[in-house]
Amino acid sequence: MSLIERDSILTTHEASEYLRISKPTFLKLIRVGRLRAIKAGKGYRILQSELYRFLNGKTEFDADQDCRVKILPDRTIEDL
Repeated sequence: MSLIERDSILTTHEASEYLRISKPTFLKLIRVGRLRAIKAGKGYRILQSELYRFLNGKTEFDADQDCRVKILPDRTIEDL
């Protein structure tokens, strides 16, 4: 079984409790790019493996992509 198949997806509340930090601190870590998460509705979703990476002090990401979440204004396909 690969890591992806057994990797849990956590909510904002679950992840901040796991890290034992406040929700505002958790959101700040996402905004500044220390944690990778995906915006889902009013909250975020984050992989448990991302929390392990953060707790182990690793700053490198697997991909060469910007790790910060970008929130774009609402647009339609035609606007792009």
